[in-house]
Amino acid sequence: MNTLKTSQAIKQIYSSKILEEWDTYERPLYYFIEKALDNYLEVVKKIKRDDFSISSDELFFNGSYTKGRFQNLISRIADSIKQILLSCYKGDIVFANKLLYNLLLGRCSKTKQYLVEPYVNHFDFEVLKDKIFYRMRDDNIGNEVKDCSYVPFDLRYKIDSNRFSLQGLPCLYLADSKDTASKEIRPLEEGKCRWVSEFVPKETITLIDLRFRNVLSMGFIDAYNSFKLLITYPLRLLCSLKVKQEEGNFHEEYYFPQLLSHLILIYLKEHSNDNLYIGAEGILFDSTQNDGGYNIIIPALYDKKKPPISGHCSKIEKLFKESNLKVYEENATSTT
Repeated sequence: MNTLKTSQAIKQIYSSKILEEWDTYERPLYYFIEKALDNYLEVVKKIKRDDFSISSDELFFNGSYTKGRFQNLISRIADSIKQILLSCYKGDIVFANKLLYNLLLGRCSKTKQYLVEPYVNHFDFEVLKDKIFYRMRDDNIGNEVKDCSYVPFDLRYKIDSNRFSLQGLPCLYLADSKDTASKEIRPLEEGKCRWVSEFVPKETITLIDLRFRNVLSMGFIDAYNSFKLLITYPLRLLCSLKVKQEEGNFHEEYYFPQLLSHLILIYLKEHSNDNLYIGAEGILFDSTQNDGGYNIIIPALYDKKKPPISGHCSKIEKLFKESNLKVYEENATSTT
């Protein structure tokens, strides 16, 4: 069997080819993920044993860090991922949530004998400030548009199910550039005008980074970050697949991203515990419409027990300043 360096293994599993294969795959998502995870395990098996001669303390790894024990860890992660997906397809969302909770928070005996830190802590956290984000909206030509903010609480009924949010849940989705923002909302319809606003963070905002496509452009990756990229691969893949049936009401590509975001961004904030990870403000993820672009999502949370009757989330208003509302020129792109 040909051996691989860890860097070569990462290059293989994070290849854009795996994302492109999903575009033409004819069976349900579960079978595609099953195949992808089998390939992932086979690639890891080829990593040179010398690459595992790293101090377990350096990687926050329980016990001795050997190739065999590492393979056991990722095999158990892969098995958990498949079981969660199977539960989703059966409609057993309660059990799927329970399995994901156990996997992410280190309460799963399958992983805690290997990882010192909870599994969720092995994702990167991107801290953003002094970065301009963009959001767009389309409206009929001649209509007065006051902002490009997300749908307010009193218009919940207009909110569709999205990659990281359920139907009826207000969330702020922002793009890294005007080009990404425009491509995300699809071609402009006849008789409509496209508006754009800038959203500038007022303070430091921490986001959990689930990007897949940017990994190979990171340059040199040290041992600890290589370790993190290898073990977080399954969730990054599941959160980065393009929707194939856009015209439909159900998108199987959203199963995992929605479970993940609601656990981290909502449940763990609503049911706080000092012994648990309390989550970031939002999630940073690949744009599936603009290669190299990315989006962020922050849910509209509130402290009151009863839902707000109208308006927007005061917490989000404290995080961002919206400005420079103007008509977007279709052929213009942002260099920001």
